[in-house]
Amino acid sequence: MDLYRDTARLALLPLSAVHEAILSDLDPQAGGVSWWAGHLDTPRRILIGDYLLSLTRSTEDNLVEAAMHVHRFSEAQEAETQWFKRRALTRSLRGERWLDPDRETANRRVEAEAHLGGFFRAVGSVMDNLAGLVIGVAGLSTKIVRADISHLSLDKPSPKGALPDGLPGRAVQLELIGELKAAINDGPEDWLPWLDHMRNTLVHRARRLTFSLQDPRQPSGFLHPLCQAPDWTDAEAIARSGGRPLADCLTEDATVTMQGALLTAVNVTRLCASAAARTWAERRTKPDLIMQPQQQWPQLANGRQTNFQGWDPGRLPKLVPNSSLLIHPSRARRIQAGLFSNESRPQWSAWLRES
Repeated sequence: MDLYRDTARLALLPLSAVHEAILSDLDPQAGGVSWWAGHLDTPRRILIGDYLLSLTRSTEDNLVEAAMHVHRFSEAQEAETQWFKRRALTRSLRGERWLDPDRETANRRVEAEAHLGGFFRAVGSVMDNLAGLVIGVAGLSTKIVRADISHLSLDKPSPKGALPDGLPGRAVQLELIGELKAAINDGPEDWLPWLDHMRNTLVHRARRLTFSLQDPRQPSGFLHPLCQAPDWTDAEAIARSGGRPLADCLTEDATVTMQGALLTAVNVTRLCASAAARTWAERRTKPDLIMQPQQQWPQLANGRQTNFQGWDPGRLPKLVPNSSLLIHPSRARRIQAGLFSNESRPQWSAWLRES
């Protein structure tokens, strides 16, 4: 059994359904999503459609990675608990240095912290990927590539870029947004803002102190809680809690919190992807219901690129004459629908010069 994928399996089938629906609508001859041809130019049909496929796969990958991180973090925490118990039993023989870790223990602590950060990065990316998927499938007039969950303005009646009142396509857009909102609201109160704050703290700011508390109610005998307000600093948390260092701690073990966040993200993905598949199917039967907006990919020219060449630049190996390049059939269809053949390359050169 594939442990990590099995944890996320409830979300993988609807994600695959969305992926296959979009993939089947790619036109290898004309390029891009076939039923956008009446209202969107060819390069944007290709770029937006292909990116939607990438979003479905990225959501899946991030869910599976999150499952791996929580499993490995749990293993590391259990090993740390057992190490501490062994040291505590022999501390009288070891003097003041009884808590000094050996190399294996020190490395394991680094791995545990990496899995903690990786988990919240991955789950946060799931939500941002879903936001991009919703923007593309619903046809919202806003940029898609750098979209994150905040761009959907879920705290407001309608998202930025929705069709004006009175147009029938608006109801379709709001229905998909409503499905996402309802799925998010199925979780504990404010779990999504807390998740976002935790990710930002682990990625962008100084990490918070952690505690190991003796607790006979826990199977291991110890409780390892995460903080309740991760957007506060350590000193700020103590100050705002009346000088009590532990007042900002959640009352459950970190593994329980992470497992809950993962299962909630899986459920949100399952419901959102299922709704996205229905929305895509409805739009396909009525292509003029929502015009896929150019604003999702506003500029073709001025692509972002750096002059970075690496630390020891060389040359890529040459392909052996008459050799074969093995790729998955779905990837081959994406390349064909992207019009990347030799005959089409001049077209792309012209498209990418457009303002």
